Amino acid sequence: MPRRTIVTDNFYTGIELARELLDKNTHLIGTLGKNRKGLPKEVTSTNLKTGEMVGKEDSNCIVILKWRDQRDVYGLSTCHTLNKIAIGKKNRKNVDIVKPQFIAYYNMGKADIDLSDQLSSYSTSFRKSLRWYHKTATELLLGTAVVNAYIRYKSITKRNYVNILNFRENLWESLLERPQSNTKNVASKDVSSKHKIQQTEEKDDRNRKVRRRCLCYQKFRDAGKNCKEARDAAKKVSTICVTCDEKPNVCMNCFN
Repeated sequence: MPRRTIVTDNFYTGIELARELLDKNTHLIGTLGKNRKGLPKEVTSTNLKTGEMVGKEDSNCIVILKWRDQRDVYGLSTCHTLNKIAIGKKNRKNVDIVKPQFIAYYNMGKADIDLSDQLSSYSTSFRKSLRWYHKTATELLLGTAVVNAYIRYKSITKRNYVNILNFRENLWESLLERPQSNTKNVASKDVSSKHKIQQTEEKDDRNRKVRRRCLCYQKFRDAGKNCKEARDAAKKVSTICVTCDEKPNVCMNCFN
């Protein structure tokens, strides 16, 4: 089975976590705080010049390294050595810029994390009054899950014009649509003898009759239209079929 790789920042990265993940056939790459428990002193106490690196690998193939860039950078990896690689850029002297292999792969993973955080931040569901554990649950349900669904949707449909905000709105509307199980009955030839429509008695807080989208919305979805296309095609009406158990909203075109 191919290994998975998790990229974390210094808040989560640790030697114990790396060991547990290795037992689960999963790699870990992450930055470390200098004072993280269990770091070898021969790594943390070594003074380095810019571009230099020192590291140590234990019997579990967990590499702890220290690299001097503009400041000291500490890292952990279970799938890299102390090799350096060219990152595809050159300095002012037209010399290839090289970095530890770990740093190059960490930056790639971190870019994906930043993109996910960026997408999750649009139309965030958080409120300042929420407790931290409520925020965690909300983020998992309404943040991360939606971002993952959005990425999956784009990879399948190739519709890059749908942004995360529109996708989120379409998702909520799709989830909130009333189930329409009597579409076939309404569309039957003898509909007039089996169904009867009239104005709804339901009113909103402004004493206006409530208008909901006609059940032909589901017809358009079944025909292959996306949420927005089906929503644009289906009208919002205040007429309902009073003989159907669910009292669905029906436009005159569907009724006839």
